[in-house]
Amino acid sequence: MSMHKIFSPNADTKIGIWKNSETENELISQLQLSDDEKNFISSIKNNARRHQWLCSRVCLRALLDTDKFIELVSDDNGKPALKNFDKEISISHTEEFAAVIISTRKVGIDVDK
Repeated sequence: MSMHKIFSPNADTKIGIWKNSETENELISQLQLSDDEKNFISSIKNNARRHQWLCSRVCLRALLDTDKFIELVSDDNGKPALKNFDKEISISHTEEFAAVIISTRKVGIDVDK
């Protein structure tokens, strides 16, 4: 596991920073993926982009600290949203890190190289 840092700026919010150091297979083994997600991953031709996507999902799973299936959908603006958890999320990633914030409040996160 490559969780670089987890911190909570307040009681309702957790932020996770994931260091991109695993292989794709190691990341995939930590996820529960729907058939649609597996097809989506296969459609990402850029290896770095695919790896970043996987890191962000593993970081999200680690922050939620659950074995439950995590169903992500996109809202009307294309922002990822949790369908089966009562939390707001935001996801960002670069070649080296993935960042995820979860909260009961509206949130946003950005990580840059």
